[in-house]
Amino acid sequence: MKFRSLSLLAVAAACLAAACSSTVGVGSDPLGDFTSVNIKTSDSALLGNTIVEVFRENGFTHSSTGAVSMTFRKMGSGTTDLVWGNNMNDNPVYIVATVNVIPKYGSNEYHVTCTPTIQQQNRSFGTSEKHPVLMGRIGYQGILDEIKKRVEKGQA
Repeated sequence: MKFRSLSLLAVAAACLAAACSSTVGVGSDPLGDFTSVNIKTSDSALLGNTIVEVFRENGFTHSSTGAVSMTFRKMGSGTTDLVWGNNMNDNPVYIVATVNVIPKYGSNEYHVTCTPTIQQQNRSFGTSEKHPVLMGRIGYQGILDEIKKRVEKGQA
Protein backbone atom coordinates (compact mmCIF):
# COMPACT_ATOMS: atom_id res chain seq x y z
CA MET A 1 0.00 0.00 0.00
CA LYS A 2 2.83 2.37 0.87
CA PHE A 3 4.50 1.65 -2.50
CA ARG A 4 1.24 2.37 -4.37
CA SER A 5 0.77 5.74 -2.61
CA LEU A 6 4.35 6.68 -3.38
CA SER A 7 3.89 5.64 -7.02
CA LEU A 8 0.71 7.72 -7.35
CA LEU A 9 2.46 10.69 -5.82
CA ALA A 10 5.37 10.31 -8.26
CA VAL A 11 3.00 10.07 -11.25
CA ALA A 12 1.06 13.13 -10.06
CA ALA A 13 4.28 15.11 -9.65
CA ALA A 14 5.47 14.07 -13.10
CA CYS A 15 2.15 15.10 -14.68
CA LEU A 16 2.25 18.44 -12.90
CA ALA A 17 5.83 19.04 -14.01
CA ALA A 18 4.95 18.12 -17.60
CA ALA A 19 1.95 20.45 -17.57
CA CYS A 20 4.01 23.30 -16.19
CA SER A 21 6.82 22.80 -18.65
CA SER A 22 4.43 22.73 -21.58
CA THR A 23 2.77 26.00 -20.57
CA VAL A 24 5.63 27.82 -18.90
CA GLY A 25 8.36 26.13 -20.88
CA VAL A 26 11.59 27.44 -19.40
CA GLY A 27 13.74 27.82 -22.48
CA SER A 28 10.96 26.75 -24.85
CA ASP A 29 10.67 30.26 -26.32
CA PRO A 30 13.59 30.60 -28.75
CA LEU A 31 13.65 34.37 -28.12
CA GLY A 32 14.10 33.97 -24.37
CA ASP A 33 12.08 34.97 -21.34
CA PHE A 34 10.72 38.35 -22.26
CA THR A 35 7.62 39.87 -23.69
CA SER A 36 7.71 41.56 -27.08
CA VAL A 37 5.76 43.47 -29.67
CA ASN A 38 6.37 44.66 -33.24
CA ILE A 39 5.67 48.36 -33.78
CA LYS A 40 5.30 50.02 -37.19
CA THR A 41 6.59 53.60 -37.26
CA SER A 42 9.07 55.73 -39.14
CA ASP A 43 9.48 58.04 -36.12
CA SER A 44 12.09 56.52 -33.80
CA ALA A 45 12.00 59.60 -31.54
CA LEU A 46 8.26 59.14 -30.99
CA LEU A 47 8.88 55.47 -30.17
CA GLY A 48 11.61 56.28 -27.62
CA ASN A 49 9.60 59.08 -25.99
CA THR A 50 6.49 56.88 -25.78
CA ILE A 51 8.42 54.04 -24.14
CA VAL A 52 9.72 56.42 -21.46
CA GLU A 53 6.28 58.00 -20.94
CA VAL A 54 4.39 54.70 -20.56
CA PHE A 55 6.95 53.21 -18.17
CA ARG A 56 6.84 56.39 -16.07
CA GLU A 57 3.04 56.16 -15.95
CA ASN A 58 3.54 52.65 -14.53
CA GLY A 59 5.71 53.87 -11.66
CA PHE A 60 9.17 53.35 -13.17
CA THR A 61 12.03 55.82 -13.33
CA HIS A 62 14.16 55.92 -16.46
CA SER A 63 17.64 55.01 -15.25
CA SER A 64 19.71 54.63 -18.46
CA THR A 65 19.67 54.51 -22.23
CA GLY A 66 22.08 52.61 -24.46
CA ALA A 67 22.37 52.21 -28.22
CA VAL A 68 19.35 49.89 -28.48
CA SER A 69 18.23 49.52 -24.87
CA MET A 70 16.61 51.47 -22.06
CA THR A 71 16.53 50.54 -18.39
CA PHE A 72 13.71 51.39 -16.01
CA ARG A 73 13.54 50.82 -12.27
CA LYS A 74 10.99 50.94 -9.47
CA MET A 75 10.81 49.80 -5.88
CA GLY A 76 8.94 46.55 -5.46
CA SER A 77 5.77 46.29 -3.43
CA GLY A 78 5.50 44.49 -0.10
CA THR A 79 4.40 41.39 -1.99
CA THR A 80 7.43 41.60 -4.29
CA ASP A 81 9.66 41.92 -1.25
CA LEU A 82 7.99 38.94 0.44
CA VAL A 83 8.18 36.69 -2.62
CA TRP A 84 11.53 37.70 -4.10
CA GLY A 85 13.44 39.31 -1.24
CA ASN A 86 15.89 37.78 1.15
CA ASN A 87 14.43 37.55 4.66
CA MET A 88 17.86 38.16 6.16
CA ASN A 89 18.31 41.38 4.14
CA ASP A 90 16.66 44.69 5.07
CA ASN A 91 17.46 46.34 1.72
CA PRO A 92 14.48 47.01 -0.57
CA VAL A 93 13.69 44.91 -3.62
CA TYR A 94 13.66 46.68 -6.99
CA ILE A 95 12.07 45.69 -10.27
CA VAL A 96 14.33 46.52 -13.21
CA ALA A 97 12.89 46.39 -16.73
CA THR A 98 15.30 46.35 -19.67
CA VAL A 99 13.66 47.37 -22.94
CA ASN A 100 15.42 46.61 -26.22
CA VAL A 101 14.39 48.37 -29.42
CA ILE A 102 15.59 46.46 -32.47
CA PRO A 103 14.95 47.91 -35.95
CA LYS A 104 13.80 45.46 -38.60
CA TYR A 105 15.97 46.42 -41.54
CA GLY A 106 14.23 47.23 -44.79
CA SER A 107 10.98 48.26 -43.08
CA ASN A 108 9.51 50.88 -40.77
CA GLU A 109 9.10 48.33 -38.01
CA TYR A 110 10.78 47.80 -34.65
CA HIS A 111 10.87 44.69 -32.48
CA VAL A 112 10.53 45.91 -28.87
CA THR A 113 11.27 43.50 -26.01
CA CYS A 114 11.09 43.83 -22.24
CA THR A 115 13.03 41.67 -19.79
CA PRO A 116 12.29 42.25 -16.09
CA THR A 117 14.59 41.26 -13.25
CA ILE A 118 14.28 41.51 -9.49
CA GLN A 119 17.29 43.09 -7.76
CA GLN A 120 18.25 43.50 -4.13
CA GLN A 121 21.44 44.97 -2.74
CA ASN A 122 23.28 42.45 -0.59
CA ARG A 123 25.80 43.43 2.09
CA SER A 124 28.18 40.59 1.32
CA PHE A 125 27.77 39.81 -2.37
CA GLY A 126 26.83 43.07 -4.11
CA THR A 127 23.49 42.96 -5.92
CA SER A 128 21.52 39.74 -6.18
CA GLU A 129 19.48 39.41 -9.34
CA LYS A 130 16.60 37.04 -10.03
CA HIS A 131 14.89 36.32 -13.34
CA PRO A 132 11.25 35.37 -12.83
CA VAL A 133 10.05 33.02 -15.58
CA LEU A 134 6.50 34.26 -16.11
CA MET A 135 6.89 37.83 -14.93
CA GLY A 136 8.15 39.13 -18.28
CA ARG A 137 5.35 37.65 -20.29
CA ILE A 138 2.47 38.35 -17.95
CA GLY A 139 3.31 41.60 -16.21
CA TYR A 140 4.71 43.64 -19.07
CA GLN A 141 2.79 42.67 -22.20
CA GLY A 142 0.13 45.26 -21.36
CA ILE A 143 2.78 47.99 -21.12
CA LEU A 144 4.22 47.09 -24.53
CA ASP A 145 0.73 46.86 -26.06
CA GLU A 146 -0.01 50.40 -24.78
CA ILE A 147 3.26 51.66 -26.30
CA LYS A 148 2.35 50.08 -29.64
CA LYS A 149 -1.16 51.55 -29.58
CA ARG A 150 0.11 55.08 -28.91
CA VAL A 151 2.98 54.99 -31.40
CA GLU A 152 0.91 53.57 -34.23
CA LYS A 153 -1.72 56.28 -33.57
CA GLY A 154 1.08 58.86 -33.67
CA GLN A 155 0.78 60.16 -30.11
CA ALA A 156 2.99 59.95 -27.03
